[in-house]
Amino acid sequence: MKNIVLSCTILLLLLVSNLQADSIKIAYVDMTQVFDQILETKTVTEALSKEVEDKREEISKRQKEIEKTEKELKEAIMLNEKEKNKREIVINQKKEELQKFADEARNSLLKKEQEQTQKIVKAISKVIENIAIKEDINLVLDKSVVLYGVDEIDLTQRIIEILNKKK
Repeated sequence: MKNIVLSCTILLLLLVSNLQADSIKIAYVDMTQVFDQILETKTVTEALSKEVEDKREEISKRQKEIEKTEKELKEAIMLNEKEKNKREIVINQKKEELQKFADEARNSLLKKEQEQTQKIVKAISKVIENIAIKEDINLVLDKSVVLYGVDEIDLTQRIIEILNKKK
């Protein structure tokens, strides 16, 4: 994948190089660094971590209830076979409910993480676009596809500062 992106970037640069060198302005951004260092990411990460912990506690609580019920069933020697079967059915239902809850919690958390990530990336992209327009930058690349670039065309810290001031 990186090879394809790199090849496309090189091809694009070759095509653009036919224009006058004076009229082309290129910059790059370390998207990973921006994403990791802006306050919005930290806020979202903390909120998601709290929600994960809450779900884990709920799952643990339900698991302990099931284990307690199983232990009680094993210790109940006075129960007839019909009553034992009833309790086993209840235990199995609780296990199924726990599995369903865990699956729904995982899916919900993944969906929230994806939505928040998209929201953050969109905000980053908007800031990059605004800088590019204001400064007549023709092309902004992700640092991962840049083999060499001078610090003067690195927009990473500026984008981090702009996004953190918005918070």
